[in-house]
Amino acid sequence: SISADVPAVAIPAMPVVPAVPAPVVVPAPVATPPPVVPAPAPSGQPMASVIWRDGANVRTGPGSNTIIVKLAFNTALVILDVQPEPNSAYRWVKITLPTGGEGWMREDTLRYNASAASLGLTKADLYPPPMASCWWVRGFVGPLPEHTGWDLGAKTGEPITCGPLGGLVIKSLACAKCTPERPSVKEYGIQVGDASIFTDASWNFGYGHYIIVRYLNEHLPASTQQALTKRGLGGMHLYCMYAHLNSRAVEAGQPLAPNTVIAGCGDTGNSEATHLHLEMRASANANDSNFAGMKKNLLDPGLLFSR
Repeated sequence: SISADVPAVAIPAMPVVPAVPAPVVVPAPVATPPPVVPAPAPSGQPMASVIWRDGANVRTGPGSNTIIVKLAFNTALVILDVQPEPNSAYRWVKITLPTGGEGWMREDTLRYNASAASLGLTKADLYPPPMASCWWVRGFVGPLPEHTGWDLGAKTGEPITCGPLGGLVIKSLACAKCTPERPSVKEYGIQVGDASIFTDASWNFGYGHYIIVRYLNEHLPASTQQALTKRGLGGMHLYCMYAHLNSRAVEAGQPLAPNTVIAGCGDTGNSEATHLHLEMRASANANDSNFAGMKKNLLDPGLLFSR
């Protein structure tokens, strides 16, 4: 069995001042439809599901403008092939349509199972997304001051888990101005992204209610360790902020068993609609509580989490 991630020493209570994030503009949530499941795939077959809330187009070929059909969020698909698009950073995924036939979808419109690692679409050992039911809003756009993490849309209160190997809560901080009646800046008549929010500690500098969890290096997936080493950060520990929360279920200094529910997804602070902002940084110090001081080691959460 896998033991919980426990601290080496007690964590001192120190203020965490997050970096100034870019304004969050998130589509309003809608009811989540059930997945559309195709015919059973052979064991170990690479699979994908649509990750965009409003659905994604299937096209006749890589980079084609001809649309066959638009598939709904969460539609499950069998993967047949992957091809690059000339003069593009994206690849295209050939899939079997639920109604029969085949088509192509751009790789960023889909979420992949572990077997898709054989096609280079994911890493087989990554953590799953922090929420079981969520859609993609936007990703990491570095360097600063662009978007510093991932935004994942979900229903208000959707459980957020810490991951399959546990962790340690470094910080669990309530937003002073975020009340049930007025959770975000919108309810105060403040424009989302107003510069004053990011210097206001009572808004937690825009992050609303948030939690920071530490993941020890020795408990990280092998692919994550390798990615850190490649970036000159070998042996470092990861610190993940979960922000704009509706509720917090854990406190600072608390060791976490695998897959512990740490919070509920929310719309607090500098937020346009319910979503999770997931931000990740690295530190060589296993007992670091200065999240702001880790800004130089800001990382794409995709090094640890699958989309």
